[in-house]
Amino acid sequence: MNSESQASPQAEDLVRKITHVISNDVELYTKSSSISLGTLRLVVPRKGFDSSFFCTKGFTRTSCDGVDVAIERVQAVTWAALRLGASALNHVTQSTHQPSARGPETPSKRRKVESELEIFLQDIQPGSLSAAVVHRIQLLTVTVDLHWENLDNSSRQKIIERVIGLLQSDDPVVVSWAFIFFGNTAHCIAPPGNSSSSYQETPPSDSWGPNIEHWKQIWSYAIHRTANPTCSRSASYAAFCILVTHQLPVHATHEAIHGFLRDLDVQGPPFPYDSVCMLISECLALASEDIQLSAYALEENVLRWLNKTWPEVDRSTATCNLIGGGSAQRNRRALTAGFDSEAVFPITGFDSKAP
Repeated sequence: MNSESQASPQAEDLVRKITHVISNDVELYTKSSSISLGTLRLVVPRKGFDSSFFCTKGFTRTSCDGVDVAIERVQAVTWAALRLGASALNHVTQSTHQPSARGPETPSKRRKVESELEIFLQDIQPGSLSAAVVHRIQLLTVTVDLHWENLDNSSRQKIIERVIGLLQSDDPVVVSWAFIFFGNTAHCIAPPGNSSSSYQETPPSDSWGPNIEHWKQIWSYAIHRTANPTCSRSASYAAFCILVTHQLPVHATHEAIHGFLRDLDVQGPPFPYDSVCMLISECLALASEDIQLSAYALEENVLRWLNKTWPEVDRSTATCNLIGGGSAQRNRRALTAGFDSEAVFPITGFDSKAP
């Protein structure tokens, strides 16, 4: 439109205000807690779900059957705010690298535009208000999911490095959402045609996103926290996503995979969550393709771990039957968040991916 340049200054001001409001609104901090890990299926959505309002490239929302209408409304408002905020943040970030519609800018104005992303990231650090940090990680997750290809490399690196710093936080909720961020990001930057059914020795180039050192660091944090009850599910999700999107060369993961499967029945994840089972399945598949790893009979450790953790599933099911009063929908939702029977099946047939 010919009037676009005239409307641009007012539009940019409005977008900045939207970014500020959505980033700092205390009520939205509270609403963001409605998108807890328990409301998510940490499974890549099936084809055809990519246009769903309540999903990203790397995860989707659980079934809404039996959900209270008020909770459903809060979740809808939160997802809408995150998507609007993501578009606004993407716009103000891009404006740094585009000619201003206002004409020549003074250095002070230029610094103000250039600092928009930095201002947003300043409050995302260990020690900040937990609810605010979680809300901003969620906002960054949706921003990367919808607009990664529009972000310049400098902005990408600033975002990645800031969230990596959160992996050392003492707040388990913050750490969990940092893992969710990186798991989903791995799916956003996987090169077209990258198949999860076969591994490649050459990882994606640095221009796609986090560099190889970043991914090594994230992988190390994730695989070593899979046994931590406070972030087992999210850490397993991040580790799984790194494997299936080939962010690291195969040989760089062998030692950690061996240690993970070797110690699984002794100090493994406390519960067979969806992402835990998918990670185990992927590790077994990778181990089966390596002569040295396949000689360790690691599958036996997996079965021992499953026998050890399965009583927790039985206890959870029994509790659901008592609370649910016979309602199948309520019982399914009351079962420990993150359990997915479909994710368990592949590890009981661990040789299915063997060549």
